[in-house]
Amino acid sequence: LVAGSGPADGATETFDGTSWTEVNNLVTARQYAPVCGLTSTASMCVGGYGIPSSSPFSNGPGSRVGLTEIWDGTSWTNVSGTLNLGRIAAGLAGTTTAAVIAGGSTGDPAPPTTTTATAETWNGTSWTSVSAMGDAVEEFASSSSSSTAAVMFGGAPTVTASEEWTSPLFEVKTVTTS
Repeated sequence: LVAGSGPADGATETFDGTSWTEVNNLVTARQYAPVCGLTSTASMCVGGYGIPSSSPFSNGPGSRVGLTEIWDGTSWTNVSGTLNLGRIAAGLAGTTTAAVIAGGSTGDPAPPTTTTATAETWNGTSWTSVSAMGDAVEEFASSSSSSTAAVMFGGAPTVTASEEWTSPLFEVKTVTTS
């Protein structure tokens, strides 16, 4: 499932292993919003940029929000839990009932950006601030199936280490390539 890319139109597509199919859009159009989930019937999209000023979730044109939407396999639904820190281009890993979001940018997407190391966990209802990452980073990859264990790696500015999330702390791990 892919959603919330640019421009801020809320487009959502699913992949069946062979081809992509356009499905129902996000309730609130935005871009740079990470998506996670383990199945095509249970995913979530969090944060984002470019919220239209007509939206009740907007803080003005191009604003960032901590908005959370859940995908049920057919459509998106806004849920009441919002991030404590609205952000874009963050690492998001987990499920609709247990997830972790970390890093990202709170500044304008055009360089220079303001990266953050903050992290929050999702319990299916609300977001809670937890220990920050070792490095402030955005636009990185993440992998996990829960909010108690995840790996975040790569990113910008140039990062040569990965961080392992083991609730409630991030631990910096050095990556060796050959």
